[in-house]
Amino acid sequence: TEAVDGVVLGGFANAQTPLSALSVLVEGLYVQRGGNVRTDPDGETITGGVRSDYLTFTLHARLAAGLGRARIHVSGGMTIDQLLRSRIDPSLRSVLDNESPTVFGVSAAAGIGARVTERVHVELEARIVEGLGDAHSGSFVSFRNRSKEILVRVGVPLPGR
Repeated sequence: TEAVDGVVLGGFANAQTPLSALSVLVEGLYVQRGGNVRTDPDGETITGGVRSDYLTFTLHARLAAGLGRARIHVSGGMTIDQLLRSRIDPSLRSVLDNESPTVFGVSAAAGIGARVTERVHVELEARIVEGLGDAHSGSFVSFRNRSKEILVRVGVPLPGR
């Protein structure tokens, strides 16, 4: 398969723990995942694509450290993709006859952030996501969710923090 571009939009909460470097990141996201297929297992040429939209929830343990004005972080944890809709190219519809409504996965990320005003914090993060089960399957083929994502996160502390 070949990668395709998609969109990730959503919200997050980053809850501090008693350990100053450790926090828990929770996200609710709209995520587009998909891929293009060029050949079948026998080497025959097929051209088709699968695009799926998910409501995705992530739960990450996150370690962060200050680096001058910036803060670097690494995180990892679980993802749950809840299928909203799929678009399957007609050339693949005959071989992909099963869509999983829920797909579990793991993800890892690293990023850097900085406070841009007294209250606003901006981060840039690179993330990889690996599905643990099939998102789409058929008689001789299956697809797992696997993605590389770049996220821009803008945060504002809750009142009283």
